[in-house]
Amino acid sequence: MATAAVIQAVIGPSYRAARESLEQFYGYQIISHETIRQLIIRMGKQIEQEEAEKCRKPEGKRRVPVIFIEADGYWVPMQKHVKNKREIRMMVSHERWQKKTPGSNEYELINKTHYLALDSQDFWENASRYLYSHYEIDEETMVVINGDRPRWIRQGTEYFPKAIYQADRYHVKRDLRRLLRGTEELEPLPQFVLSG
Repeated sequence: MATAAVIQAVIGPSYRAARESLEQFYGYQIISHETIRQLIIRMGKQIEQEEAEKCRKPEGKRRVPVIFIEADGYWVPMQKHVKNKREIRMMVSHERWQKKTPGSNEYELINKTHYLALDSQDFWENASRYLYSHYEIDEETMVVINGDRPRWIRQGTEYFPKAIYQADRYHVKRDLRRLLRGTEELEPLPQFVLSG
C-alpha cells in the first residue's frame, strides 16, 4: 500500500489527489495525504543516504578517455520559503554520443548519469565525488565541462586533474543572434581559403 501511495503521489498533481485516487481504488480512505507526504520525505532521505554511501564506497569504476559534463542551474519556485525561488544545480555526464540508428539525424548519450543538488555551495565537491565513484579519473582522463557562462560552472575544472570548460553551443548561438539582431542588411564577407 505504501508503494502504491508513493507512486500515486509522484505521478499525480498532489498528495491529496494521490489519497483520493487510492480511496477510489480501495473504496475507502486507507491513508491520509499527510502520511503520503511523510512517506515521500522518508524515501527521499533514504535515497540521499544511499547515493552518499555510493560516493563514499565506490563499487565499480569505469576507465574511459573522455567524460563529458553538461552543467546548468534552474530556478524552482518555493512555497512558504523566505526566498520565492531557489536554484537547483544539475550535472549530466556521459561518455560520448552516437546516432540512434545508422541513418538517423538524432543522437543519444552513452552511459548517461545525473546529479542534482539543492545545496549549491558544495555542488562541485559532491558532484565530483559522484563522478569519481563511477569512473577512474586521473591525469589521462579528459573531462569536458559544457554550460552557459556562470562562474560556478567554470569552477568545475578545479576538481579534475585534466579538465576544460567550454560554453555550450546553444548559449553561444543564442548570444550571437542577440548581438547580430538588426544587421540582416549587411552583406556576408567573402570566404577566404587559407593555404598552408
